[in-house]
Amino acid sequence: MINEIITELAMDKSYESDWFPLELDPISNFGKRASAESMQISWSGVTGTYNGVIEILASNDMTNYTCGATVAVNTAENQSDSVMIIFLSVFRFIKIRYTKNSISGGKLNVSLNYTD
Repeated sequence: MINEIITELAMDKSYESDWFPLELDPISNFGKRASAESMQISWSGVTGTYNGVIEILASNDMTNYTCGATVAVNTAENQSDSVMIIFLSVFRFIKIRYTKNSISGGKLNVSLNYTD
């Protein structure tokens, strides 16, 4: 099951998502337990200076966190070479922080792949 957590986000403003669980609760997921195995990050139509930054933050309690990975937005698009991140479930939540720097446009997409 693929869950798009960011869809066509305008890249002309910085953004920070909510926390997303890496394990879906069986009660809210129709009785099935599902775990996030991977995340895909892509962008297109980027304008301005290609110097944006995407950080993947990881946490166990949604208060204290660490930066698990940093992705440089340094091209106009990466749809044919999107960023794929594989998860080892050693933490409970993730969030995405995008810093635009000198980027003036474009669209950002992030999806999580959950399996049961």
